[in-house]
Amino acid sequence: MRHTLLLVILLPAPLLAGPKAGDEGTPEYQAASDLVRRLGDAKFATREEAARKLVDMGAAAVPALTAGTKSTDEEVRTRSTALLPKAVAVGWKRRAEAFLADPGAHRDLPLLAEWEKLTGTPDAGSRKLYAQVLVAQGPLLELAAADKKAGAAALAARAMELPSVAPPGNKQVEVTAGDVAGILFAQAYLKVPIPPGASGGPSDPLYLLAKPATREALDDKEMGRAARRLVVGWYESRPADDIWAGQYFALLAYRGPFPEADPILVRLATKHNLVAIRVAAMEALGKAGSAAAVGALKRLLDDASAMHGDLNNKDAGHQVRDCALAALVRGSGKDPKAYKLNELASASLFFGGTADADTITVRILGFATKADREAGINKWKAEAAAKK
Repeated sequence: MRHTLLLVILLPAPLLAGPKAGDEGTPEYQAASDLVRRLGDAKFATREEAARKLVDMGAAAVPALTAGTKSTDEEVRTRSTALLPKAVAVGWKRRAEAFLADPGAHRDLPLLAEWEKLTGTPDAGSRKLYAQVLVAQGPLLELAAADKKAGAAALAARAMELPSVAPPGNKQVEVTAGDVAGILFAQAYLKVPIPPGASGGPSDPLYLLAKPATREALDDKEMGRAARRLVVGWYESRPADDIWAGQYFALLAYRGPFPEADPILVRLATKHNLVAIRVAAMEALGKAGSAAAVGALKRLLDDASAMHGDLNNKDAGHQVRDCALAALVRGSGKDPKAYKLNELASASLFFGGTADADTITVRILGFATKADREAGINKWKAEAAAKK
């Protein structure tokens, strides 16, 4: 007796999946298209009800609304254009909520694997921040994942919108943690430099580091770890000659130290081309006060390399170890004058997105004579040894 072997071929899920809700030909598309037509109804109440229902449909209404933006009916075209971003936003908000409710069941979200690689082992905080990114910048991430060239163009355009400040009397553009994280993440992923001449310009995402939302995210008890790793990953993705990125990172840490910044601050303090940024990085390390930061500054106490060239103290000159001592002294809350340190100069560093934005003044301390330097550094070393 012969037995027949029955072969069952299991197709991959993408091949079995049908069209998405809202795609042309689906019941959702038909329903949304009917509502889009009602946007041109003679009755105001009918138009308003159709608008409300379309927004509530979220992503399922997007294809029909997109078609509506090309309608020959001016009312339909105008309303569709206004409603489209609202429906998109509702769609991304729902996807974000679904992800938070069941992260394991929603691995199809844009650049999720890349997000987890950059921000570390997923936890409640990193998922919460990613969900906020989806709400604020979901379309940007989706475009970047599909087409890097198109994503880079969209990134520059979106970054230019957010840092802008409205004219006096008008409300400033609100920037959320999701906006900041989404744009910095997209730039880190794309690794596309800002076009020549635009670095430090209004289309450069680095301006977002000066926004209050950035500081709030870094300090957030739940999302802070992911936000800090993201900022570090963003900086590491920048070209080595991106001076503005170095300045903004140093000033961000100067304003509010965080331990993940220490390795980068050490590099900036010892290798950056601009003296003011090196000083800012050392001062940030002094404020941090972590073992790693203090250890790095202590090692620099023996670095006699020249720093600033002309500070009217020709006998002593200005050296790396002068700045390192100043950072240690001020970081510990002590009086620089007790170590014979004097203010020799100051530098105002730009930290904001507009011409009238915030600047941070970095005060450069040094010694009047070589003897003062020897006395000041030896005093600090002696006090540090006595504490052991």
